[in-house]
Amino acid sequence: MEVIKYKDASYPARWINNGADDVLVSVDILENALLDNYGNYRDKIAEYVDDQIYFYLSPEDFVKSNDEIVEIIR
Repeated sequence: MEVIKYKDASYPARWINNGADDVLVSVDILENALLDNYGNYRDKIAEYVDDQIYFYLSPEDFVKSNDEIVEIIR
């Protein structure tokens, strides 16, 4: 498991093989932290972090198996 740090907070992330590529997924709590109330990036770092994430999951879905996450992504 990976950890993404943004604004003094840490968020879980993990690499998932979606059948063709390895992609990085994280929790939707991170996505909410990266965006302001209008859907704009809070800063350039937020935009960079978001560009690395392929998909955001709920915390409940994040802990599922790789195969289950691939099904959610599809």
